[in-house]
Amino acid sequence: MHQLNTTLPEFFNRITKQCEKYGIRTQSALDNNSIDWKAISHAIRVIYQCKELFYDGTITFPLKNCEEIKQVKQGLLHYKDVEELILTGLDEVKQLKENCTLDWNYDEEYLIELLKRCY
Repeated sequence: MHQLNTTLPEFFNRITKQCEKYGIRTQSALDNNSIDWKAISHAIRVIYQCKELFYDGTITFPLKNCEEIKQVKQGLLHYKDVEELILTGLDEVKQLKENCTLDWNYDEEYLIELLKRCY
């Protein structure tokens, strides 16, 4: 991303701009006892998606638990409750994966063509 002939002042400016992009979420996390609720909501979402995939073989949109995910993202739930949700969810996903009978093989050519058409 940064070539070797980039001057140090230019490199500094580029890095500063990159840091500023993430500054709002970082400051928000600091204001919330270092809790990045948006990142945590993504973790919860992925856990729910994995569980649905392993249980039902599909993922629906909107997610069945979208209201709870929104509450997490907004920081409306207690951190200890969310932490427990993540820990138990990860354990459940791990167990479901071990017992999963889904066929993970797929037609790569079909998917490439599908992506090309979408693109």
